[in-house]
Amino acid sequence: HQGGQLGFRHVLLRRIDRKTEFALESLRRLGIGRAARGAGSELACVVFSESDTAQHHYWRDFDAGSPRHDPAASARRRDAIPAVYAALDAACGRLVDAMGEDAQVMIVSDHGAGSASDQVVHLNARLAECGLLTRMPVRFGATGDAAARAARDFALRILPQTLVQRV
Repeated sequence: HQGGQLGFRHVLLRRIDRKTEFALESLRRLGIGRAARGAGSELACVVFSESDTAQHHYWRDFDAGSPRHDPAASARRRDAIPAVYAALDAACGRLVDAMGEDAQVMIVSDHGAGSASDQVVHLNARLAECGLLTRMPVRFGATGDAAARAARDFALRILPQTLVQRV
C-alpha cells in the first residue's frame, strides 16, 4: 500500500509539471501575457487539483496530531504535502512570470484542509433541526429512505471501527 502511495506522490508532482507546461505553451500559442505585446487584457485560468488530492491522501502522514496518523509512515509520505505545495508554488511563479508583471492574479480554493477528526457532524441533519434545510422528497418514498438508513446503520455497526474511520 505504501509503495503505491509513494508512486502516487510522483504522479501528483508530474501532473503539476505537465499542466504547467501545457498552460505555458497555450499562453504562448494564444499570444497571451508577455507574448501579447500590448494586445489588451486577457484572462487565463489554470486549475490545479493536486493540492486537494494530496491532502486527502497524505494529511494523516503529514499531521502527527491527526487521529489517523501513522507514525510508521515514510519520510516521503510525510513530505508529500510540502512537496506538492512547493511544486504548485513554483508552477504559479512560472505562470505569473509568463503573464507579465502587471498581471492580476487570483488563487482560489473550493475548501481548506486540515486534520481528520474523531467526531462526526451530520451537517444536513443539524441544518434541518434548525429549520435551515428542507429535504426534497425521496424518489423511493419513505420505505426506500428508511431502508437506506437501516442498511447504513447496520453497516456502521458491523464494520470494524478502523474501517469506518477510513470511509
